[in-house]
Amino acid sequence: MKRNLLLLLAVFCGLHVMSEDFVAETTEGVPLWFSVLNEDAKTCIVKKYYNSDIEGVVTIPSEAEGYRVTAIAYRAFYNCSNVTEFVLPETIDSIGNQAFAGCRSIERLIVPLGVRSMRVSQTISNCSSLKILQIPVALVSKNWSYVSSMVNDFGNLSSIADLYLDAPTMRDWYSKGVSCYYGMGGSYVMPKMHMLINGTEVTEVVIPEEATNIAPGAFHGLSEITKVVIPSSVTNIGAMAFRCCSSLSDLQLPNTVTRLPDGVFSRTAINELIVPEGVDTLDQYVADQCPNLTHVSLPSTLKAMGMKLFDGSLSLAKVTSYISTPFVARAPYDWDSTTSYIEDSFSGIQNNVTLYVPKDAKTKYEALPSWASHFSDIVEFDINGIEAIGNGNIKKSENEGIFDLSGRRINKSQLKRGIYIANGKKILIK
Repeated sequence: MKRNLLLLLAVFCGLHVMSEDFVAETTEGVPLWFSVLNEDAKTCIVKKYYNSDIEGVVTIPSEAEGYRVTAIAYRAFYNCSNVTEFVLPETIDSIGNQAFAGCRSIERLIVPLGVRSMRVSQTISNCSSLKILQIPVALVSKNWSYVSSMVNDFGNLSSIADLYLDAPTMRDWYSKGVSCYYGMGGSYVMPKMHMLINGTEVTEVVIPEEATNIAPGAFHGLSEITKVVIPSSVTNIGAMAFRCCSSLSDLQLPNTVTRLPDGVFSRTAINELIVPEGVDTLDQYVADQCPNLTHVSLPSTLKAMGMKLFDGSLSLAKVTSYISTPFVARAPYDWDSTTSYIEDSFSGIQNNVTLYVPKDAKTKYEALPSWASHFSDIVEFDINGIEAIGNGNIKKSENEGIFDLSGRRINKSQLKRGIYIANGKKILIK
């Protein structure tokens, strides 16, 4: 259909059009009203649907009348309550406010990775049947610094069960990602958050060797991540980088980091936290509210610990400390500017946890209430002791927690001759 014929049709139907406006049909035969954005670049915007009776699937074309479709206008499909799905082209880079607001029948919306302008909550407000939403993570990293901002975006979108966040590369994830890192406390409900790279879901995060820094909140809330491997090139991990990764159970840390920051593994599914030698500081809430956490190992290099490190991690049964001369394990409450309110590092753990300490250090630990008052028993062990166990015939229970001396988890199939740590003991594979 020629553009001039469509213009005549638009005029006949009472639509006000400019010379740069035209009407073109989708593959389903739905007429849409377009407006030219840039004549030289040959780009246009979807301005509005042509009539109020559109229903079913609407596939927005990537090109109309020789113009590349790069945007969807404000309220372009407002209250199209009979549309069941919008299929958006990869050419789109901007979606206006309330573009799909009130589209009560759509159950899934996939926003192309190239979209850089879209206010999520407003664009899809009152889409009461929407269950699956896929959007570029770049859209939320600008706005989600505070947990409350994250929640507000989905406060009126309770129907969404799965939120898929997409990024072009792993670098986009570890260098910025979700970027939600303020707001330590409180409870909030979010959809299941999935991590995508170019549209493919990722559940095992392997940071590449090129990385030196993981941004604050980079992977915050990605509930389907099960494994994280951080290479020795990384020297800094940002606050809350993996907070609320509720399926994360397999964690491999390098011995190149010197600090584990606020809430970095809070509310995850880790069952053991082996803090590598070289770490000198644990900030507050490092692994609080971790329901599966049973064992924590603290390195000899540790010099400072924040408050409530493992608060609410109710399965914690054992803490192994390699610190020969313990320090006071206390810190000022983070929101108290007067610093008059002090919290112990081990506040909030169960009262039946055993603390294992180096030989001849028990009396030193017992003299510090910030340690002694939180443990049911303090037991000494030989820090240099090695148990020779033959040719790698490790018991099943031991094999579940074997680490090299850098704190990396080792599978039984990877064991070679050398010294490892199992259940807080050094072991020798001959």
